[in-house]
Amino acid sequence: MQVTWDEVRARRLERHSLTSRVTGAAALADLAHRTCGIHAQVMASAELSICARADGITQQDVRDALWRDRTLAKAWTIRGTLHLRRRARAHRRRVGRA
Repeated sequence: MQVTWDEVRARRLERHSLTSRVTGAAALADLAHRTCGIHAQVMASAELSICARADGITQQDVRDALWRDRTLAKAWTIRGTLHLRRRARAHRRRVGRA
């Protein structure tokens, strides 16, 4: 299969929700998963990054997903920096036992 650079760029933009935006707070965990994590070394940067990709999201929605609903988690991932990731079910069980 041959792919042009324009097709590669289009796929990356789509995959990072930069061509078609997601809608609503319920989509936050899926957005974090699809983008392989939202860079969150500075939380305000993560909130802005999410707002660039989603409609109808507030700063409080992001904070609720992280701290109240626990659908997002901060994790040390790529390049040793903090990212917002979709919280895995297994991780929730381990945290609950600690």
